[in-house]
Amino acid sequence: MGIRDSLEQAFDKSQEPTDDVALADDTPSPDTTTTEVPPTEPKVADQPPPSEPPADKVASEASGVPKDPPPPTGDSTKLEKAPGSWKPAAREKWQSVDPVVRAEVYRREAEISRGLNQSTKDATFGREVNDIVAPYEHTFRVAGTSAKAAISKLLETDSVLRYGTVTDKAQRAFEILSYYGVDVQALGAIIMGEQPAGQVVDPAVAAMNQRLAALESTRNEQQNQIVTGLQTELETFSNDPKNEFYLDVRMDMATLLESGRAKDLKDAYDKAVWANPETRQVMLERQAVELSKKVSKRAAAAREASSSINGSGEPVSHQVDSANLRAVIESAWDSAGNRL
Repeated sequence: MGIRDSLEQAFDKSQEPTDDVALADDTPSPDTTTTEVPPTEPKVADQPPPSEPPADKVASEASGVPKDPPPPTGDSTKLEKAPGSWKPAAREKWQSVDPVVRAEVYRREAEISRGLNQSTKDATFGREVNDIVAPYEHTFRVAGTSAKAAISKLLETDSVLRYGTVTDKAQRAFEILSYYGVDVQALGAIIMGEQPAGQVVDPAVAAMNQRLAALESTRNEQQNQIVTGLQTELETFSNDPKNEFYLDVRMDMATLLESGRAKDLKDAYDKAVWANPETRQVMLERQAVELSKKVSKRAAAAREASSSINGSGEPVSHQVDSANLRAVIESAWDSAGNRL
């Protein structure tokens, strides 16, 4: 498993909507609660007078317009963050969205996420099966069968040999021996614990094969440990709020790491965020706003100092587009009287 596969697995566990977002339309309304009618009706004199429904309910039913749904319940902090599947520019507008709309968005995102997760599992299983059967495609063609039919036959044979009667097992074993041309005499010798004729094994070769098998097992174990550690590191990295654009640039990060152009996850993240046009635009806009605040603060301090010295009048206010860095700096310079 490579870096790209690990990034994809970490992405599946990262910041996606979950089912524990409690929504208003999931809680039953008191008006829909039904009560069982007793088998025997009480006397008319014992029945309480009918209660009149609330006036707002009558007005709502008469007009045919449903009342506004109540605000979403549950942990409101879950709705503070925009879904990770949104584009960076859209996520910047999330705080201005109505809470009821946020809850509905999360409900739909959760439904979509469940569907995508199931599709991902099915696709992963399909790829794994394809990786297993791909080396034997030529065998299937020669035998005039398909991978699906071969797998089905193998599983059916396994079931017979496991759970069949003694006769069924013997019959199936005979069919297998006949089909594959197994030497019955050699099989009998092996069953009796003897060495089949012409099958002398060099002890040195046997020892070498055992050593190679042990080395292969050790290598696989070390590789699995490395992959597991990388997946844990990726999951921690993706859940860090500082890395909010991880979902947008994870594949670019994989490319940078695989090509050696990034030394670690943080380096790959920073480079990928700057190389991505959408995330770079969001970062530039944020930097422009911060720079505008700093320059304005310094300009205000300079004007105050100048006013206290020469008693000048009120400073002139300038309206500048915060996205234009050059305009922000020039305006601050002019406001400070070229004394920054």
